[in-house]
Amino acid sequence: MKFLTGDLTTVFLMQAVSSPTPSFPRRREPSREPTDSPSLPFSQDARDKMAKRDYTAHQQKIIKRFYDNREAIDDQRLAELVTNLYLETSDKKRAKMWVTAEEIMTRMNLPPSRIQHVIESRDAAVLARVVEELQSGKLTRGAAKKNPG
Repeated sequence: MKFLTGDLTTVFLMQAVSSPTPSFPRRREPSREPTDSPSLPFSQDARDKMAKRDYTAHQQKIIKRFYDNREAIDDQRLAELVTNLYLETSDKKRAKMWVTAEEIMTRMNLPPSRIQHVIESRDAAVLARVVEELQSGKLTRGAAKKNPG
């Protein structure tokens, strides 16, 4: 291939032909290492690294507001789970919803016997009764007795 010198378009063509095509970095594949806990998606090392991370002031405010409103978020999620359990037809999804309901009720620190009764019954009406009692104030958060130590 012969190039004429001095022609502006030829200079651009020469640069285009002589430079290799740009290579983009490959996407990193997610880590497939086993985790310490089956319910947590990250290993303990990854959680430690995230805990030591420096967050911006804006991020710190968002995180603070999330935890300040955690009770209301849990109440809302539990109420939404009741509705979703009534509407869901897939047994696999319903099983996952019951696991989520158990996690939320445990985080709400409800009595373990009450949580066990709701989960064993697998009845959305029983869970709806718990939500109703929480909303009316008959059942309070932290009603479970904490073991000292």
